[in-house]
Amino acid sequence: MPSASTLLNRSTSPPLPQPFRVELDEDLPGHGRHFCLPCSKYFTDAHALTDHLKGKPHKRRTALLAKHKKEGSKPHTALDAAMAAGMGAPDNGPRLRASAQTAVDVAME
Repeated sequence: MPSASTLLNRSTSPPLPQPFRVELDEDLPGHGRHFCLPCSKYFTDAHALTDHLKGKPHKRRTALLAKHKKEGSKPHTALDAAMAAGMGAPDNGPRLRASAQTAVDVAME
């Protein structure tokens, strides 16, 4: 009979993706090698990254992202950001044509 570890290793799930290659950037901590995607943070070394992965802020962030993914909500767009900042489409109210004509009549008198 095969051992439990052999059974676990024979799973039908696809292989895990290989980590993507990143160009080294001298301006980032750790030259950009150690990055937490859910938190969007760079770390100086692998030890700092593993400590971060075990911490509460990272776990809260991943839970929040999982909740949003489960609900089907979409990320914000540039239009959403502009509207929140008050820079969206202008709302000057309805156009009053009669008042524009009155202003021209008053200017001619």
